[in-house]
This record gives sequence, C-alpha cells and structure tokens, in this order.
Amino acid sequence: MTDTPVSGSVIPILLKWGKKTFEISIVVGESSTTLKQRVQEQTGVPASRQKLLTKKGGWKGSLKNDIILDGSILATKKNNTVPLAVTLIGSAEILAAPPATKIKFIEDLTPEDLKKAEEAELQAAMKTATGMISALQLSPHRRDDGKQEELLYQYNRLVTGLPQQQIERELKYRDSENNNGTNSLQGKVAMNLGLELRRAYVNDLAVLDDGTCISAMDDGHVQLWKHGAQQEDVIHPGMEGGIDSVVALHEGNFATAGRGSIQLWNSDAEPIITLPGAMRGTTPTSLTAIIFKGRVGDTDGNNTITCLAARFRITRQHDPQQFRLPPQNDTERERRAQSEAHEQAIQQALSKASRSIQLWFSVGRMNSTSLRSQILEPPFPEGGAPITCLTCMAMNDGTQVLVAGDVAGGLRLWKVQLNKDNRLWFEHQGLYQLKNPSPVVCLQILQNNRLAVSTGMKPNIPIPSLPGAMPIPNEIAQAAVHILDFSSLGTIAPRIQASLMGHNKDAVICMCELPNGDLMTGGGKLDATLQLWSKCQFEIGKSVCNEGGEGKTEVDGISAPPQANVVLKAEKTLTEVGYVFSIQVLPDRKLGSNYFAVAVARYNTVKIMI
Repeated sequence: MTDTPVSGSVIPILLKWGKKTFEISIVVGESSTTLKQRVQEQTGVPASRQKLLTKKGGWKGSLKNDIILDGSILATKKNNTVPLAVTLIGSAEILAAPPATKIKFIEDLTPEDLKKAEEAELQAAMKTATGMISALQLSPHRRDDGKQEELLYQYNRLVTGLPQQQIERELKYRDSENNNGTNSLQGKVAMNLGLELRRAYVNDLAVLDDGTCISAMDDGHVQLWKHGAQQEDVIHPGMEGGIDSVVALHEGNFATAGRGSIQLWNSDAEPIITLPGAMRGTTPTSLTAIIFKGRVGDTDGNNTITCLAARFRITRQHDPQQFRLPPQNDTERERRAQSEAHEQAIQQALSKASRSIQLWFSVGRMNSTSLRSQILEPPFPEGGAPITCLTCMAMNDGTQVLVAGDVAGGLRLWKVQLNKDNRLWFEHQGLYQLKNPSPVVCLQILQNNRLAVSTGMKPNIPIPSLPGAMPIPNEIAQAAVHILDFSSLGTIAPRIQASLMGHNKDAVICMCELPNGDLMTGGGKLDATLQLWSKCQFEIGKSVCNEGGEGKTEVDGISAPPQANVVLKAEKTLTEVGYVFSIQVLPDRKLGSNYFAVAVARYNTVKIMI
C-alpha cells in the first residue's frame, strides 16, 4: 500500500557515489535543479555532470533538470523509516582558487611595464653570468659558443669578435688580484661592428639606457648595435651631408643632428619628429641633451623637461672671387652693388649664427605641439668667437650648466633653471678665456665639478681678447688637455688642476671619462694615438712629472701654473686602435657590477675594447 507524500514534507536520502555515502534529503515540491545543487555542494560533482538514479520509491531513469519533485514523481511506503536510496554517477571537478592578483596579458601591458618585466627577467638570468654589456655580450644562455681560441671570429656578416667565454675571462681577469683589482681598461679589442670596406665613416657614438650602441655615419645612416648584431639601420632625413652628432635621451629615445636638421627617434629607431635648423647654409652639430626630471609627485614622467642644445656649423662656402668680371655700365654696377650687399648680409648672418646656440625643449614626450625653440646669442654687444663645442655639466648641488667652447679659447656658461610654469630659462653665468688662448676642440665632464678642456695648436695669427672675459691662467701655449675646477662657479675663474700633454703632435679631438675615474683621450690625425690617463695623474696636490716620473717644475722653459700638474706621459697608450673620432663607455647592466667596456669610432667601424 502506498501513500502520496505531502508537499513540504522531508524525505531522507542515502546518496551513494562510488565508495562514498552521503545523507541528504528531498523537500517535496522542490525542483530537481535545487536537489542537484545540494548534491554538488556535498560531492563536488557539477550539476551538469550528475546522473541520479533510484530503484524503488523514486523516479524512473536518470533525474532530469527542472522537474518538480512532488507526488507524481515520489511514492513512498506508508510506514517510511528507511531513506530513499539514490545512486550518483559523475566525476567531480576541482575548482581552482581565483588568483591573488589579476592576470595581465602582454597585450594589456604598457611600454613601461614591458621594460620593467624585461629588466626583471634579465636580472634573474644574470645571477650566474659574469655581466651584461649589452652591445658586446650575448644573452647568458647563448654564451657557450664552443670557441676556445683567443682570436676574432665571424659572428655574422657585420660583426667579428672574441668568443663569448673568452670575453668573460678577460673581464674577470681585469678585476682580479693579478691586475691589482683596479678594473683598469686593458685596451684589447673584443669586437668589431660594421664593414671594414664601407666608404662612410662613423662620426659619433651614443649609448642608450639598455646598453644599445648607436653609430652615426657621414653618409646619413644611423645604426643600432646590441648583442653582437645590428638591430636597425635607418637614414637621417635630408639629401646631402652626414650626421655630425648623436645623443641619447630618456625613455630609450635618441636624437641625431646633421643635414641641416635634428631628428628625434624612439628606441626602435622609428622617427618621432624632425626639427629644422634656424638658418640655411648651416647645420646643427655638437648636440647636447639637458634633462630635468618631473617635479615631486610626478609619477608618469609627463613633467619631464627635455632640452636639446646645438651649435651651428656653416656649410655654405663663401667664394671671395665670385664676382670676377668687372661691370661695364651703370646697370651692371648697380646689380653688382646689390649682390655684394646681399652676400655681405648673408655672411654677417652666418657669422652671428656661428656664435649662437639653438635650443629646443619640451614638457613630457617631445612632439610638435609641445615643442619650443630659442636662440642663445652672444652675451655682449661686441659679440663673441665662433663656438666649437658644447656640453652640459651636472654640478654636485644638482645645478645644470650649459658650457660652450670657442675658437678664441673662451668658455661661456649658462645656468639652466626651471621656473614654476615648467619653463626653462638660461642665466648667463660667466665668460672665461685662457690666458694663453688657443681654440677649444672638445669638452668632457668629469666628477666633482670638473671639466676637461682640450685645446688645439695655437694659430699663427694672434687671438684677440674676448670683451668681458675673466682670464684663466695657463702658461702652456701648446695643445693640451686642461682639467678645470668649477667648484666656485660664478665667483672666481675656474682653476686649472692639471694639464695633460701626452699628445704632442696634434690636439685631442675626443675624450671620455671611465667609470673608475680614469680619462681616455684620442689624438687627431697627426697624433693618431689613444691614451689612458689614471685619475691620480690629475688630482690636486700631485707633483709635476716628466716621462721618468721625476719632479719637474717647468715645461719647455715655462713654469707650470701654481698647484697645477703638468703630466707629459699617459699611464698607457692603447696601440691596438689608434686614430678614433668618438669614445663612449658601455656600462654593465647587471646590478652591482663594476665591469664596463669602451666603444670607439675607428673610421668606418665601431671597435669595442675591454
């Protein structure tokens, strides 16, 4: 005899699932979907995978979804004390816990996030590697090249170099006790970048934050080198001439100057914006970057100030004999007078441009909408001498100073300041001139508010004094590298700490301070030597030395300036390279490492020394 269950009553269930049993219940009148949800909570078997079967007193076959469990489905005995037996068939699904942090996909990452991720991955791989000089060394897992000989071999069509394992051994030796732990540059060429037979020369070098080496050539090509291979080869816009200079900017960007314009590039060598020069017949050169980081609270870098400074190199050749035929009548004489007046005006404008500096600066990422331009003209009405080179000194107190050297042995200084409106303004700080004037060839910033000034051979014609210039006492009239101390900027003239005179046949045309404080100098074509000066050779208080290391109080019959060193011989001459056009340090990207290499522009190739 059977009885129809009352709606709302509870029927006990003994649920069997494999070797496990569960005690649950059915509420008469509820949906089968609700029952399956209760089974899922007990067993972990998803409702979509459940197959519920019963033999007596229940439903027929497998329990379907969305069925009301009422008297038409359930029939129990009148005296029901035994639970309804239900069998469950189905596999449980292990549900993974949600991630603690939201997953980011590569497509959703910003360029800054990608760079941070790449840097973190690189530093993790660096734990067992000697270092990572990006232009010179391959990734850690690719350094076992199987080469044991200590000779240059062909990496690819454009690059030859020492085996990677040999490079690591050389770096370790340089910092070992066998080398007195000085980490001094040995001068051995470890890699050649570029084609030896290429007709174009490398004029300048720069190094990006990630260690990529950039070479700028006199045929307009810009080449990027990383991990012993050429990454990019692009061309500076313009029809004639080459690239005079290249400079690295923040966020991996860089700029090239030449062909009458300045071109800004991103880290992938894609053009951003072209900045035209101020005057036809000139081209910007001696490119220098001045970077002001954002103010306090600026987290995205939108308030970073980027400033580019360049001098003008005159490309228009003046022919004093361009008017050869004498005029025959009044009309021709009038045309001749007009042409001569026009040519004179052009030459005056070019002369003024050669004594001026052009500036471009922008807040945030440099583009056409945020760009401003300005011309720094000679500070005195009488004018100044044509500018030969530029650099920007970062003083110990955080002040940035723009320095310009000229053909009269003068140094002009502007203090770069940032006002409340994020605008740059340049305050003239002083004009100085060497007492024995000769043209300034190049400048190099040194540690502790010092500046290395290379002077050329003194011309046969006398150099006039610059109006308003404070004299810098130097008794040496020949080409030299003077180490100037600018610690008392704006109060007195800088003092010469030392004069380096190892290049006795020509002027020094390029210089670079090494991370260990040493100074590398490259002589001109007549000298054609690359020399390394130890930092102790130009420290204050050292005695004047000759080649034998003995004390000397005068050079060629001329007394040395008070408290100045006159050093006649460098610590080392790097004979493997010779005549170079540019020098740049290649730092190690491994955190805490003090390894480094040096890239030099040697005619049509870039040579990396360790």
